[in-house]
Amino acid sequence: MKILITGINGFVGTNLAKNFIEDNHQIIGMYRSNVDKTKLSSFKKKQIKYIHYLDLHKVKEIDVVIHAASDIDFSDEATFNKNLIYLFKLINFIKKINCKKFIFLSSGEVSKLFQNYQNLDENLEYLSNSKFINAFTNKYQMLKFFSEKILLDLSNNTHFKINIIRINSLIGNNLPKNYIFHKIFISIFKNKPLTIKNPDIFRTYAHTDDLYELINLCISKKMKKIIFLGGYTTSIKELVKIIMKQNPKISSHNIKFSKSIVKDYYVCNKSNHNPLFPKLSSLKHFKKNINKTNFQTFHG
Repeated sequence: MKILITGINGFVGTNLAKNFIEDNHQIIGMYRSNVDKTKLSSFKKKQIKYIHYLDLHKVKEIDVVIHAASDIDFSDEATFNKNLIYLFKLINFIKKINCKKFIFLSSGEVSKLFQNYQNLDENLEYLSNSKFINAFTNKYQMLKFFSEKILLDLSNNTHFKINIIRINSLIGNNLPKNYIFHKIFISIFKNKPLTIKNPDIFRTYAHTDDLYELINLCISKKMKKIIFLGGYTTSIKELVKIIMKQNPKISSHNIKFSKSIVKDYYVCNKSNHNPLFPKLSSLKHFKKNINKTNFQTFHG
């Protein structure tokens, strides 16, 4: 199968590419900035082809497109608009070729927003509503919301199937240095001091291998348009205990927990969540791999 993955030099894109290559799929990795090809250097060149997004028109045949690229940290409107334009370019590209499936990786952060604003009209008058705009905590959340809205509006009028996967917190190889997981692993395995705020806040964690399994289900079976990647719901404090338990050779850590400021945190795949959005809960990859995630990075 020929699969195009956007954001090939990112954390999620890199891990997905490795999984697909190991299963003998042909990967086209699309990037906007300079790609770090060393991340995939263990694979043969014939198994992956890199392409800049401006050269997307040169690709003539794709079975599946996985949109894993987006800026996480941005504040200016130009970057926000650039990401939406990027999405429209992908949609127009898919319309021109015989692509069967478009999978968009979204965020669990938009779940509550869709519950409150799922009947938005098409004329976008709600954009001038300050109450609506203030409902977003950051532009990343806003980007995912509008991207989903665009795709859902298109979903009934396209020759290709669309799946939206909402993701919360992911763990996997080559974690970005600004991820809390990276900081925790560095602190535990290198005995570096770390202070964590709000350690009692509950979040839902999953492994990139869980995401890969869910994507394969979307490709091979008929799934609902919006799917949650479930996982293991716990606090950071309990997560540190799990990591320590999975690594018995490490007797202590240098992590300090500050007093929790936020007492309640919305977890998108709790049992009382809106059943219109099903969840997939899998612990086998998370607990199996948590003791080896980034092992070479931190012990090498």
